[in-house]
Amino acid sequence: QRQMCIETDSAHVDISIDENGNVSGVSLDSSSGNAKADAAIEAAAWEWTFLPALDSDGNPRPTSVGVTITVE
Repeated sequence: QRQMCIETDSAHVDISIDENGNVSGVSLDSSSGNAKADAAIEAAAWEWTFLPALDSDGNPRPTSVGVTITVE
């Protein structure tokens, strides 16, 4: 019986989000140790959109979020 070994890489990115929910910045906070995986993780984060954060009056505002992403 053959066993498959799936290699995974994880990295942590900080994502800046504008008041419209669009990504305005991505920075690699913790590398996976694999440059290709890190590049793919950063590129993927730029494609995301978010619901805007809201201030205490309910108005959209910029924010940031940290995310750990794993790729196979």
